[in-house]
Amino acid sequence: MNIEPIHDGCLRVWLAEEELHQWGLSENQPDPRRVRRLVRQVLASVGRRPARVSAELIPVADGGVLLISPRLYPESGGPAVYGLTDPDALLALWERWPAGEPVPVCALYELGEEYRLAVYPEEPLSPVQMHLLLEYGVPLTGGEGAIAHAAEYGQLIGVGRLFTECEPRPPVPSAPER
Repeated sequence: MNIEPIHDGCLRVWLAEEELHQWGLSENQPDPRRVRRLVRQVLASVGRRPARVSAELIPVADGGVLLISPRLYPESGGPAVYGLTDPDALLALWERWPAGEPVPVCALYELGEEYRLAVYPEEPLSPVQMHLLLEYGVPLTGGEGAIAHAAEYGQLIGVGRLFTECEPRPPVPSAPER
């Protein structure tokens, strides 16, 4: 087993065919308890405490790759921050946001040539909403810290239930000083 740390706290675990058989993961539907046990062992071997993670096993030649990622979906009561690379991604997210579902409170910041979208769900988001956030944005670690960074170094564009508005509001220009 070869464990490689990759970006944002994710781990890539290379498993040989024999290791897949040993863990009972070579079957079409591996036992979730065995997967959880393997994930706990991997986290312990790199000095991490068991945490809420997602794991995906991808078959490759002569074995498999287990990708372990911290859960970055926003949960009720805590913010999540997503980086959006351009205005087209932001507008596509607005257009595709599902109507008729709970709308989270958001704060949108412009930071350089990118955007930071802070999402504060009051209740759990639907799978469609979570997947849209992941399709158009890159989840950023840090929660409140990432929001504070965006607030300090970026420009606030809007706050509120932004996904229910027809379009994002442009920032209000300040009065020129004399």
